[in-house]
Amino acid sequence: MSALDFKNEARAGSLIRPNDGAINFPGLDRVGDKFARGLRQIIADMGGNEAVISCEQVKIMTFGALRIDHAEKGTNCLFRLDMIKGGAILMLPSTIVRQLVDIFYGGPGLLTDAASEFSASELRFVSRIAQQCLPLFKIAWSDIASITASVASIEQDIDAAAFAKDHDLVAVQSFTVGSGAIAGATIKCVYTTLGIRGFPAMSKSAKPEPAEIIDPVWREKLTDALMHVHLPVRSIFARQELPLSKLLNLQSGDIIPVCLPRHLPMTVAGRIYAHGTVGESSGRAAIRIEKMEEGSNQDE
Repeated sequence: MSALDFKNEARAGSLIRPNDGAINFPGLDRVGDKFARGLRQIIADMGGNEAVISCEQVKIMTFGALRIDHAEKGTNCLFRLDMIKGGAILMLPSTIVRQLVDIFYGGPGLLTDAASEFSASELRFVSRIAQQCLPLFKIAWSDIASITASVASIEQDIDAAAFAKDHDLVAVQSFTVGSGAIAGATIKCVYTTLGIRGFPAMSKSAKPEPAEIIDPVWREKLTDALMHVHLPVRSIFARQELPLSKLLNLQSGDIIPVCLPRHLPMTVAGRIYAHGTVGESSGRAAIRIEKMEEGSNQDE
C-alpha cells in the first residue's frame, strides 16, 4: 500500500470511550426510583395530576456526547450536593416547562409558543421547580448518604453550565412522563461518575424489599408537621402521701413538710422524658435537664 493509499484510508478517531459498559451503578437506580416519585408529586402539585413518571436505566456517557444528544432547547438546573463532587444537573426540556406553565394557569397544556427563549414567567416557574427538587435529593439519597442540596445556577445553554469537561464520564438518569397532558416528555438528572463512585453502596445491588407504599414527599411533610405538634411538659416538685386520718384533720395553717429530691422528673404527655434540677432563669423557676430518660431521644 502506498503512502497516498494509507492517507486515504485514515479515519478520525478518539481515545475516549463514549460509553463504558463496565461502569455500573445499581445503587443509582434505587436513588432514581425515589426521585421519580418526588417528581411525580411536584408535577401533580402544578396541575399534572395524571402524570406517571418512570425511571429509565442509567446510561454512562461522556459529557460531550450528552451535550450533542441534548439538542432540544431547554433549561438546566445546577445543584450543589455537599457530599457529591460536582453536584448534579437537572435537564428540563422547553416543551415540559411551557406545558406545565400553561396547565398551571388553567390551560390544557398545549404548546402554542415556539420561541427559543423562555419568558420571565417561565424562568420563574423553572426556579420554583428547582427549589422544590432540593428535598428530593435528600430523600432519594437517604439510604446512601446524608446530603444537603442547594441551587447553584439555572442556565438555558448547556455549554454555559460548566458542569464537566467533554471527556468526563457522567451518569445520566432519565425520567419519562408516561401519561397525561405532558406524556412523552423526558427529564434528565446527571451526575459525574467521579462524584458518585466514592459511595460503596452505589455498586451494590438492591436486596429484595417489599414495595414501599408511603410516598417519600408525603412522609417528609408529615414529619415536618409532627415537629410542630405541642405536647404538655410537666414536672412534679414534690409528692407527699398522708394517711386518711391525718388528711381529714388538716386545718388552715397546718404545715406539711416537703423534701425536694435531688433530681426532678420531667414528663411529656404523661411519660417521663428527662430528669433535672430546680433553678432560676430570668426571674422564673426553671429546670435544668441533667439526664435524658433512656430511649426518650430515639425513634420508636
